[in-house]
Amino acid sequence: MLIKFITRESTNVLKSESFLEITQAGLKEIFQLCQFNASGIDIYLACKQWASQRCATAGIQQTGRAIRKELGEEVISLIRFPAITLDEMSDVVALDDVLTNEEKVSVFRTIIK
Repeated sequence: MLIKFITRESTNVLKSESFLEITQAGLKEIFQLCQFNASGIDIYLACKQWASQRCATAGIQQTGRAIRKELGEEVISLIRFPAITLDEMSDVVALDDVLTNEEKVSVFRTIIK
């Protein structure tokens, strides 16, 4: 029932205050269980906002490296980067330094194929 709701209301879920309050394990579980009906960039930005808030709460500077650490490798691997457009990748994701250079190249290659 909850999974159906999250799938149906993906965009609203990603923008909700409740989304920002879930644990990292909860975030991972949601992405593993649910088929999000939201764009790749919306998912990425929601995850980035979630991690940024955790950094702010902990008094940590919100750098790309800190955001990556908060998200964790497993959550990063669940973000649908290949669903992000070339413009979104180059104008947003590539500038954030959340992904490594190797990951950025891999995503760019996937997008332009």
